[in-house]
Amino acid sequence: MAVRVVGRHRPGRANADEALASLYAAHFRALVRLAALLAGDTDVAEEIAGSAFADMYRAWTSLRLDEQSLLAFLRRRVVARARSSRRGRHLPPSMTPPGAAVSSAGGPGSATTAATLLASIYLLPGRELEALVLACYAGMTVTEIGSVTGTTASAATRSIQRGLAALAQGASIPGPADDQSS
Repeated sequence: MAVRVVGRHRPGRANADEALASLYAAHFRALVRLAALLAGDTDVAEEIAGSAFADMYRAWTSLRLDEQSLLAFLRRRVVARARSSRRGRHLPPSMTPPGAAVSSAGGPGSATTAATLLASIYLLPGRELEALVLACYAGMTVTEIGSVTGTTASAATRSIQRGLAALAQGASIPGPADDQSS
């Protein structure tokens, strides 16, 4: 679904309503899924995505009005709000990502393996978690990841590499038991 954007002049709030409704219909569910993966909390994911649209409405007159720029703005707001929601709390290791299909049999595709991998991802530092989710789930390029996270493409590449290395090692990611002293 294409967003109808008016030519060169700055449209007012009336046109914002129409364009936001179109963007909402086309992208809200994907932004909620992205927020759930980044925040690790499905309960706040809709709130995060909704607040990104509210931010866009407030900033409407200062935004570039092509669909890619508007979608980039929404993604940046979702990443920033998900980052804020993760601060100071531990994420549940049992959370499964929305739409994830796992096998009930043992082995690499099993529910146990998927749950372990997901728990490990949520133990990664914030930038690495964001870079991996944006690359693997959202299918973004490193340039797009850098833009959304406020870093460079090379920093996004390093975050992805560090995240993948930590996941491969497994033991290098501190677990909840490592945080407790006896």
